[in-house]
Order: sequence, then structure tokens, then C-alpha cells
Amino acid sequence: MARFGLSKTETVNQVHGIGPFKTQRLVPIYELNDKGVFFDPSATQPGRPTSTSPPGCFVLKLGTRVRGSKGAGVVVAAQCTPDQLTQYRIEKPDGEHFWVQRDELSTP
Repeated sequence: MARFGLSKTETVNQVHGIGPFKTQRLVPIYELNDKGVFFDPSATQPGRPTSTSPPGCFVLKLGTRVRGSKGAGVVVAAQCTPDQLTQYRIEKPDGEHFWVQRDELSTP
């Protein structure tokens, strides 16, 4: 049965039930971090490195200074579901992190 979850803060998703069960993404995501871009089709397996990502996925690059409703900081990671959602992980000067969608950010 398909489920959807969205959180704007760091969250642990805990699933209870009688197994076995498998977690599988309905739509694969792309991840951007300091090691590159990764294609991630499954929530249970690590992503595979890839040299490209879909157009428009990562408009902001790592290290870009941004400002949003939760404060200012720099982009340290991102996740993209092509043609649906791109979220950026922002690190504030005090080391705190938060996730935010692209349309909630501005660049100075």
C-alpha cells in the first residue's frame, strides 16, 4: 500500500506491522551531496553515483548562500523528485540544519 510523508525538519519514520515488508520508492529520487549526484530508486539500498541529474533538479549548487523563512545559511545537500519536488538542506552559521523547498529560498 502506498504511503506519502513530508517533513520540513529532520524526522525518523518508524513503521510497525507484521512482516516481512519492503520499502520501495514509487518515484526514484536524486540526491546531491559533497560526494556528487546519486540516483536513489530504493529506500533500503544506497544510491548509485550518476554523472547527471534531470534538468532543473538542482538549480542551487552546494555552497550557495541562501535565505528563507527559517534563516540564512548555505546549501549543503539536496533531494529531487524530477518534475515534482526539490528540497535543499541548509546549514546555518551556528551549525543547525533545516530542509526547505526551492520556492521558499532566495539568494542574497
